[in-house]
Parts: sequence; C-alpha cells; structure tokens
Amino acid sequence: MELQKNGKKFCGGILGHATGTDTKNARNGKLFDYNSIKFDEWLPEIYRVLKEDTHCYLFINARNLKELWQCAENVDFKFQQLIVWDKGNSTPTQYYMNSYELILMLRKGKAKYINNMGTKNILRIPNTKNKSHPCAKPTELLKLLINNSSNENDIILDPFMGSGTTGVACLESNRKFIGCEIDKKYYEIAKNRIIDN
Repeated sequence: MELQKNGKKFCGGILGHATGTDTKNARNGKLFDYNSIKFDEWLPEIYRVLKEDTHCYLFINARNLKELWQCAENVDFKFQQLIVWDKGNSTPTQYYMNSYELILMLRKGKAKYINNMGTKNILRIPNTKNKSHPCAKPTELLKLLINNSSNENDIILDPFMGSGTTGVACLESNRKFIGCEIDKKYYEIAKNRIIDN
C-alpha cells in the first residue's frame, strides 16, 4: 500500500518512524520523523484494501484515542472492542506512570467472532525487553491478535511494519504477510528477522 502526499510516497506508521533515542525530541512528541502524517491520510487506504468482514487492530495512546476513533468511523470502520495491553512495565511521566497501551479493534463489514471467544479484553503480556524499534511489540501479543482474527494461510497486512514483529508472528502462525516500512534501518532489521525465521 502506498500513500502519497506532496509527491512523496509513504508506507509508514501511525506516528512515523524512529530517528533514534533523542530524548529532547521525545519530550516534544517528535520521537519520529513522520509525526505529521494524520490519521485521515492513511485510514481510508487501510479500509479500502481490507476484505469485507475482517478485523483491524490499531495501537494507540489515550491522548490520541478520540481522534483516531473518529477518523476510523468517518471512513466507515465499525467499533468492535477497546483492548488494554498491560505491558508489565511503566513509562515515566509527570502524572501517573503509563503501564498499558490501548488497542482499538475495528471491523469492516459485518461483525465476525474472534476464534478464541474466551479471550479477555485486558491482555497481560510482558513488553519486549531488547527492542530493535522504540515501538516494538512482543511477538506473543501479535500472535494472539492474529490467531483470533484470521485463519491459517490468510494474508495479514501491517502497513507500519517497524522491525517486523507482525511478520514473524505471521510466520509462526502459518499466515501470509504484507508489510511496509519507510525507514531503511528498520526495513533491513525486519527483512533479516523474517528471512531468519
């Protein structure tokens, strides 16, 4: 999937792609080069390419949840569930320390049951310790979501691939995978992880 803006091609993330561990920029909300890409610039494309009666999972923080949710409904996604990922670690802030991420579960088309209907909406899966990307997710978390919303040999799309964890989770779950990553550093990391799997 390609998104175009001002003649430039983008195949990248909700918050863009990391430039490194620049704490000054992180405090200013500029951890990534492409923070300026708005939800409504890529959500219509996600909706367009997804098959009918499928699920879409979007990781988001509480501050941006309302805007993402509204943009998703504007392109005709339907709300399915709000999931809390309890990471088991905390991110320092000047207020309460964040120890979770939100996952907005949407659907395109008719409601479809998840494969393991006993899954709770608070997922307690420890965060990744040795991260090759600042927003890396644990493989087990992605495998749980993939296994609940797809069947073997289905194609899973991750347009914000980062270091390729979704691809690894797909291979380990006997799914096919399409991923996009604009940052060459993380593309190479993802490619090597997926090839080595």
